[in-house]
This record gives sequence, structure tokens and C-alpha cells, in this order.
Amino acid sequence: MQNFLMIYCRIASGTPPNRVAKKLGIDTCTYKAIESGEILITPGQALQLGKLYNLVPNYIYDEAMQTDLILTKNAIINILNREIRVLKEKLGQ
Repeated sequence: MQNFLMIYCRIASGTPPNRVAKKLGIDTCTYKAIESGEILITPGQALQLGKLYNLVPNYIYDEAMQTDLILTKNAIINILNREIRVLKEKLGQ
């Protein structure tokens, strides 16, 4: 799931992804992977972004962790629903 806060802050500030990546000391592909939610942002990177965008230091990290928690919860629910279907099939329901 995309990190919409990071995307919004970057676009609102008019900063291209490559410049944000350079500020974080990472390559543009890695930054885009963080922004797209493929990679979880580190606390240090989030702190740097908070400073860059004048946000409360942990705001970006907390938002990313909440998003990751939601995704994890949804994945667990999907796994359990699959298991329920398999059990129902075995029981002939």
C-alpha cells in the first residue's frame, strides 16, 4: 500500500523523488519502493523526512507502521479465510 503521506509531502513541496532519495542517502529506486510500500521506511529515514517536510519527527514513521499493521492484519485475515474454506470443503459444507 502506498505511503500517501510521503507522496503528498513530496508533491506538495515540489521535490522530485531523486532529490528526496539523495537527501536520505539512498538511490531513487529504493526511495520509490519505500513510497510505494514495498519496503518499510526506517526510523532514521522517517526522521530525516520529518525534518525535510517540517513534520513532527515520528509522524511519518508512525503512519508507515500503522499502514504496515493494517496490511499484516489483512494478510492474516485472508489466510484464515482460506483455511476456513478448506476446512468447510473437508467437512462437505
